[in-house]
Amino acid sequence: MPTTILLLHYFGGAGSTWRPLIARLPAGIRLLAPDLRGFGLNRSPGGYTVD
Repeated sequence: MPTTILLLHYFGGAGSTWRPLIARLPAGIRLLAPDLRGFGLNRSPGGYTVD
């Protein structure tokens, strides 16, 4: 079973933040770099605020 690494971006960032790092990691590692709700290409459903 391959190693899985979850990469979470900072507030205001996006999953694409990790692309330079992902390109340098060895093959065979499963990487997950999602866009958190309301950031990157992910839409934020109504009713959510930064508070």
